[in-house]
Amino acid sequence: MYRVINMYFYLSLFKLGIKIYKTLILILLNIIMRSGMMEQIQNFQEVKQRFINADLQGKIEIYTSTNGLTVDQFKELLRHFPIQHLDKLEKAMA
Repeated sequence: MYRVINMYFYLSLFKLGIKIYKTLILILLNIIMRSGMMEQIQNFQEVKQRFINADLQGKIEIYTSTNGLTVDQFKELLRHFPIQHLDKLEKAMA
């Protein structure tokens, strides 16, 4: 009987520990999202909007001079680049 109660007690502590651990992780993720990542997303949206509104030379300038973007973000910019002028972008990047 004592062992069963003892095991139940430790199991309850373990479950409580997991709940606390999950809560701490959610709090940390929230802090991270509020600080740098949301700012990066907003900055990319601004770069993307400038890219969309720019003329061909402006698009090439933005694409070749912007640092810190991920591969997916560069791909997103390319979706808004005129495909018939990809050779000009390649020359500018060389």
